Amino acid sequence: MKGYTLVETLVVATLLAVMLGMAMPSMRHMVLENRLSAHVNELIAANLLARSEAIACGCLVTICRSVNAEFGSNACSSQASGDRDASDWAVGWLVFMENGTASAGLGVVDAGEKILLRQAALSSKTHSVASAKKISYNSTGEPIGSVTGAHFIFNVDGAMNRIVCITRTGRIRVILDAVKCS
Repeated sequence: MKGYTLVETLVVATLLAVMLGMAMPSMRHMVLENRLSAHVNELIAANLLARSEAIACGCLVTICRSVNAEFGSNACSSQASGDRDASDWAVGWLVFMENGTASAGLGVVDAGEKILLRQAALSSKTHSVASAKKISYNSTGEPIGSVTGAHFIFNVDGAMNRIVCITRTGRIRVILDAVKCS
């Protein structure tokens, strides 16, 4: 006779269930870490786009926090939204070309200014608390204004911190499990 008995099949099924139960928590952690890394990379890509467009066009390009950017909102916002406070960039952001030079309208999307990127809100458990309300890059690719040492702290429900540091020269780096740039 060939084949497996019912007892052998049940033992194997039980072992598989136990192994799967042990693997699921670490799988969930891996999925959350990958999602967090993707969100960090989206912000880095937006900053690199702003910086490279500023150099290419010889103009100012700004990235700013924006609520409902994916739905056509052309406004930078420093207001709290839902469960996110006013410094949480996880609500979304805009990258746009400024028409003029540094003036009172810097960091404000005016009529005729070209929107380069609209970032939708990040997943509900992801937060990105920032030290800057906006970052504007000049024609040499350097951030202007008071963004020296600007940073964004990404986390998922307060865990797995990733800090994105932007230096005065525009260099961007990521530090894992930190709460400040050093």
